[in-house]
Amino acid sequence: MATLAVMSDQRSLMISALKAKFVPELRSAGFKGNFPHFYRPLENRVDFLTVQFNRDGGSFLVEIAKCGPNGKEDGFGSELPVSKLNVQYFRNRLRFGSDKEAGRSDH
Repeated sequence: MATLAVMSDQRSLMISALKAKFVPELRSAGFKGNFPHFYRPLENRVDFLTVQFNRDGGSFLVEIAKCGPNGKEDGFGSELPVSKLNVQYFRNRLRFGSDKEAGRSDH
């Protein structure tokens, strides 16, 4: 049980830091939404960004995706408005730090 409490404390500290530093930067770059899912509508596309936490604690990753200005064309989630979509609805998405050529698919 002590391990779960430490992981919970670590996650809470990470969330607090992200909300204090990272989220204001996203907002200044035009992103909308609520932590951990954000979207940025632009004239020719919509950008999506999601923060995911490691279930074992101590780390997180950021995934990004994009679609056309009116949302997804077809497939799972295509019936949802852009404001309800998040990165997990997209097959083509990128994790920050991943580099297939260098053999890093996750970071």
